[in-house]
Amino acid sequence: MVKLRRSGRGCYEEVITFNISQPEEYIVEIFQGNQCVNREKTVAPPEIMQAQFMQMCMQLKQSGQPMKIRLTRFEWVKGRTDPLELYLEYQTWKDDI
Repeated sequence: MVKLRRSGRGCYEEVITFNISQPEEYIVEIFQGNQCVNREKTVAPPEIMQAQFMQMCMQLKQSGQPMKIRLTRFEWVKGRTDPLELYLEYQTWKDDI
């Protein structure tokens, strides 16, 4: 969002405001075939994590290897005793159905 603010000299200046959400905890796992080769826990705002995930997907696609990336976060839902696991996966190969 860009706002115009009047300065003391009668001029206007631009003020840029970034609306970024509160950080959340994520688990990022990278698989080569079915074997997990990297697993990291990270804390970041969703907007930042989305951009990082998209970039990692592009890197996996360019690798030419059968790889998969999985981004997981946990959300507490009223009435549940365990957190709900939410995940997003991208893989570089097509499953045979």
